[in-house]
Amino acid sequence: MNENSNEEQSPAPPKNGRHVPSYWLLVVLGTLLLLAFFTQLIEDDLPSVVSQDSIGRSFDRFSEEKTMSHLNIITGDQPRVSGTPYHLQKTKDLKELVDRVARDALQSVHTDWQFASGDFWLSYTAPHANSYNVSNVAMLVGERYERTRLIGTSDDAIFCAVMVETLSLLSNRNDKLKHNVIFLFNGAEENALQGSHAFLQHPWFRSVTTVINGLRRHERQE
Repeated sequence: MNENSNEEQSPAPPKNGRHVPSYWLLVVLGTLLLLAFFTQLIEDDLPSVVSQDSIGRSFDRFSEEKTMSHLNIITGDQPRVSGTPYHLQKTKDLKELVDRVARDALQSVHTDWQFASGDFWLSYTAPHANSYNVSNVAMLVGERYERTRLIGTSDDAIFCAVMVETLSLLSNRNDKLKHNVIFLFNGAEENALQGSHAFLQHPWFRSVTTVINGLRRHERQE
């Protein structure tokens, strides 16, 4: 009886294991602090945000804060699914935004809300005809667009906002532009480039010679 009690009360033999030396904890902590220090140095070296109040009515500097206000108007607070009433409402808001820029511009600025229907063949794994009924918002900066060559641009949501602010600066230059510039805000772009294909029907497209293709506008799909 006593022997069993002694066996039950005897401590278990120590397990052999490897312990991390304490100085390694200091090394890890020091490395993290060093990374944080260099990260802060890089952040401090970045250009400071130009506020909307600091530029006033000036058009000689790009304002990130003003661009953010454009982005809030363009995106709203709901998914902009192509064909939904909210998507239509945000397209109207975008059109009003670019119309306001056009009214305040020193340069000649033309805006257009294109509505187009069409179809084209897609040679995917499952080839099919892609039919659409979409709209695009387009702006042209310059004179006599029917007779001159154009430069086109397309986008995504943040790039839409950057385009609006760039347009605001570009259209308020005192010097005339050497070439006309089109800012194209594609609709239904994620539906296999329906917006881009629809722009082929636009009269401005016939004079386009150069395209700068930014990230496409994000439109959540069903």
